[in-house]
Amino acid sequence: MQSVIERLEGEWERLAVDRRAARRLRAVCEAAEGAETLGEVKQYVCQAEPADADRVLLALVRRAGEGEPLAARVLLQLLLPESASRSLPCTRSTG
Repeated sequence: MQSVIERLEGEWERLAVDRRAARRLRAVCEAAEGAETLGEVKQYVCQAEPADADRVLLALVRRAGEGEPLAARVLLQLLLPESASRSLPCTRSTG
């Protein structure tokens, strides 16, 4: 059985190259210097100066706040590496 992280990564592989998905977030792509895919948006955010990355993240937050679930999904993907690295495996006490 796949973990949630694995399922999200699998979904992202499809979304990252889906140009129709990117067109739904046109303002976000424009903020990322004209990115043509969501994968390019992610790459831009990861490599940009903090102020430039923040501009893209703010555009995503705005769209998510307007009810665009794809913007929320992209935000999750951008934050996923950080949160996944902080998660600890659950252990159960047997005693």
